[in-house]
Amino acid sequence: MNHSSNEVKQLVSRACNYLSRCTDYLSVPELVKATLPMLVNGTKEKNSYVKADSELALVAVLRLRQGDDVQVVSSIIADSATLALIEKFTIMSCERFQWRIMACSVV
Repeated sequence: MNHSSNEVKQLVSRACNYLSRCTDYLSVPELVKATLPMLVNGTKEKNSYVKADSELALVAVLRLRQGDDVQVVSSIIADSATLALIEKFTIMSCERFQWRIMACSVV
């Protein structure tokens, strides 16, 4: 996400989110190679809207709520830095989800 406008960054994340829900996103390797590094970089943005949209798009693309498709992604992407960031995001996402479950069960 090398654009200066936060609205464009949000639009890219939301478009990826929409595409991942409407199509078999992981079956198009060129699309995955182009968008996943962009979404991972979006999770590091200062703007909270861009960061949240990028995180939601990654959850949708990797299908973290339906099962783990990180192995499929690792077979598509050969860039080890991007894979490490995706793995880190997956771990953080799972930890947040477990924390929410524990918080809801306490209340």
